[in-house]
Amino acid sequence: YFEKGVHYKRKVLTPITLHIFRFNGDHPFDRSTIKFKDSRRIESTMRLLSKFSDQRFPQKSEFVTPLFFDIVNQYRIEKLFSSSKTTDSAVQLGADFLKEHCFAGVTVEEAASTAGLSVSQFARRFKQSINMTPCEYLCELRLSKSEQLLVETDMSIKQISELCGFCNEYYFSQFFKKRTGMSPSRFRKGAI
Repeated sequence: YFEKGVHYKRKVLTPITLHIFRFNGDHPFDRSTIKFKDSRRIESTMRLLSKFSDQRFPQKSEFVTPLFFDIVNQYRIEKLFSSSKTTDSAVQLGADFLKEHCFAGVTVEEAASTAGLSVSQFARRFKQSINMTPCEYLCELRLSKSEQLLVETDMSIKQISELCGFCNEYYFSQFFKKRTGMSPSRFRKGAI
């Protein structure tokens, strides 16, 4: 998140992609570029973001960052589920198996077996068809579910980590922070 009117200088080691979100006007997104299926949710989040756009106060980023991440995560979730359909029936069978069992400690080996493929064939064809590895797909499913549980329930971080298939609360917190840029408790606090 970049403040309006503030200049930033950063050296990057690899090429980066920037997405610009404008918070003014009737249609903040160029809908020909990014389309959301759950447009009501995005528009609601954008209305909240626009309330903060011109205000300056010390805790502003505590409110704005989770809202911005909600938009980014919604985009990732919708992209994941729209790209998870494939014409490769064996890969689709494996992807469906992963989606159905992702919170029960399922392995890529089990999904490959369900698809009738070797692990290496399954991983290669999965990446070609769905544009992510089976492990990345599992991570996205688990992240999506954990975000939902953090926002919609009062379950403890430990309960959510167990329910989403993580081996322990510490690993879940590290994974979540690496993927979203904030701890699960901070994400929850910002969503309330």
